Amino acid sequence: IDTRIWGTVLIYIAAVLTIWSMVYYLRKAIPEIRAKARKDKDFATACGRLASSLSISLAAARRKVDLVAAKEGVRDNPGKLLIAQRMMLEAQGVGEQSRQLLDVLLEAVQEEANYIGDD
Repeated sequence: IDTRIWGTVLIYIAAVLTIWSMVYYLRKAIPEIRAKARKDKDFATACGRLASSLSISLAAARRKVDLVAAKEGVRDNPGKLLIAQRMMLEAQGVGEQSRQLLDVLLEAVQEEANYIGDD
C-alpha cells in the first residue's frame, strides 16, 4: 500500500468536505446575519452622526458608545442606540459652545478693526 497516494487523496477529500461544510453553514447563517444587520442599521446611523459631529472615525465612535454602555451596564442594542443619540446631542451642545467662544475670540477689538498685519 502506497501511503503517500492515500494520504494525498484523503487530504483532497478533507479539503472538499471543509469547503462544502463552509458553504453549508454560510447558507444557514446568512438570514441571521441579514436580520442582525437590519437591527444594527439605526445604531450604525447614530454612531455615524456622532462620528461626524466629533470628527472621528466610525470605529472610534462605536468604541466610545461601547465604553459608556459598559460603564452604565447597558448591553442591548436599543440601549446603546439611546446612548449614541445622547452622546450626539451632548457633542452638538459642546460644538455650539465652541462656536460661540470662537465668535467671541475672533471679534475684532475696536482699535484693531483696521489693522493689517505683516504676516
